[in-house]
Amino acid sequence: MLSEMTGKKPTLAQVGRIAAREAQRNALLTELETQNWNLSAVARELGLVAAGNVLRAIKSLGLDKEYDRAKAAGKIHPGRPT
Repeated sequence: MLSEMTGKKPTLAQVGRIAAREAQRNALLTELETQNWNLSAVARELGLVAAGNVLRAIKSLGLDKEYDRAKAAGKIHPGRPT
């Protein structure tokens, strides 16, 4: 957590940002697993409009390793119909 990195207690606003990011990360990962990594379906369910937005969220929320593992396992197919 932030306090471990800086040695200072985080502000209430920082705690809120950290909690929001973790909640978004968990919600996205749960939906990815529920939809068997169908990015278009995840986009629809989470209101992200398009699969490209899901990919941006994966990167910004630090889910790159999980994405790479799913891709290596053959769960992600380019242009797969939904």
